[in-house]
Amino acid sequence: MRCPRCDDPVVIVEHHEIELDHCLSCAGVWFDGEELALLFAKAQIDIAPDLASILAEPALDDDTVERIGEAWRDCPRCGDRMDKVPVGDDEDTRVDRCDAGCGLWFDGGELRSMMRHLNDAADGALERAVAFVEEVFPVDDEPTEEPA
Repeated sequence: MRCPRCDDPVVIVEHHEIELDHCLSCAGVWFDGEELALLFAKAQIDIAPDLASILAEPALDDDTVERIGEAWRDCPRCGDRMDKVPVGDDEDTRVDRCDAGCGLWFDGGELRSMMRHLNDAADGALERAVAFVEEVFPVDDEPTEEPA
């Protein structure tokens, strides 16, 4: 699989029986279908309603994406353009969601931002999931500049 952000090959990372696709160049992470829910299940956290509400948010429109200066991403599985979905009230965190249900793409740092947002909304109940993410993807996974 190729990274939808920088087009470099991604590597498969398996941690506690969860398999993720990770780009070593830009620190992005791909979750196939239900892998994000599996991460929460492994951390023994029932977050399905909160996560579902975030991922069901309406996608940003073309004008908004152009205004914020972020590039569209194509799904690395089906090739269709993915939607940009804001995470809660945090305008700086957007998840790329495949409408066909292939999965979710998080640019470097976005996964951690979403986990922290969910953790705050759940009064700290997601600390184990945040710790899991930080164990797999160390804090220095901030993205490099957007490729030209």
